[in-house]
Amino acid sequence: MEIGRRPILLLCPPDHPLATQAKADWTDLEGLDYVDFHESWAVRSINDEVCRSHGVHRRVRCTVDDIHTLLDLVHRGLGAALVPQTIAAKPQAAGLAVLQLPSDSHAEWVVSVVTAPTSAETAAAVHLLELLTQ
Repeated sequence: MEIGRRPILLLCPPDHPLATQAKADWTDLEGLDYVDFHESWAVRSINDEVCRSHGVHRRVRCTVDDIHTLLDLVHRGLGAALVPQTIAAKPQAAGLAVLQLPSDSHAEWVVSVVTAPTSAETAAAVHLLELLTQ
């Protein structure tokens, strides 16, 4: 069951050359230094695939396993980051420039819940899923 879908956005420091733009073109993404999550993170796979499918060669300068570390490194100018909208909206991202990707990117972060259709589902689990989908 899908409970959320958010676009992937580009974050960069406020003094970055792209910081004054609202939207990035694919050519803008070429040649940038990036901070990204470790290869084991699903969002990293999304980032790698969307860039590869649009001919963008990324130079990932630093990989992290923590959202707040990633945001701190972008603040410090170590690179730009491709993140789900929910991360770009965090208070720790305040002050960073947020750019939309081109409309043909189809880069989205999808959050889903998988359940087994058995009689073992509890009323609490069913109620939680109902709350999450509202």
